[in-house]
Amino acid sequence: MLKSKSLSTHMSTACRWCRANPEKFTVFIERGGIETTGETPTFVYNYRLVMFVMDYTGDLDNLTLPLIVWLAENQPQL
Repeated sequence: MLKSKSLSTHMSTACRWCRANPEKFTVFIERGGIETTGETPTFVYNYRLVMFVMDYTGDLDNLTLPLIVWLAENQPQL
């Protein structure tokens, strides 16, 4: 479940507002589980990350663009 921390760190680094207001945004796992085929002893975590932002009045692009960069690096299949 390293991706929630990774996204939070990335947004704090890449977005000036997130860096200045760390108490007003959070990243958490809403729900999820483990998926396996049962054929081999491998599995994947499948979960939904939520980025919750409070009292943001700036340009939405300032949040969206860093998020897209993180997604391209960490979830390119989306």
